[in-house]
Amino acid sequence: MAFVDRHRHILQRAIMDGKCDGFIISTTAAAKEETQIFLATQSSLWHLKEATLEARERFLTFAHAQSRSPD
Repeated sequence: MAFVDRHRHILQRAIMDGKCDGFIISTTAAAKEETQIFLATQSSLWHLKEATLEARERFLTFAHAQSRSPD
């Protein structure tokens, strides 16, 4: 969230100008545990309540699709 706080004005402007509906903010780091190496990933979906109704609906539909498990 520190990234969002530092760049909030840019992110908000892009949404309010209609350039996008929201953002996926993701961080991935390589980690080693004993002899195994794996990737740890954390993602957040970020949008504005002040965006247009259409933008909010599109983004929330996208967010719900991301949380569904594949068929």
